[in-house]
Amino acid sequence: MVSATEDYQKRYGEAQAAYLEEDYDQATIIADSMAEDYPDDPMVLLLQGHILLNQKQLKLQSPFLFYP
Repeated sequence: MVSATEDYQKRYGEAQAAYLEEDYDQATIIADSMAEDYPDDPMVLLLQGHILLNQKQLKLQSPFLFYP
């Protein structure tokens, strides 16, 4: 059986790999799924923001940006 930590690491790694390969659609699917399971996780939120930034989805990424 896979632990929650192992599942998180596997999914995050898959999302990050898809992002680095510029497969933003796949990265979005995985990152959005993770955001449902870990809504307050800063690493997941940051990854979602990076994906949206690279897709030029500026309106959608605004919740992920923090202003001083």
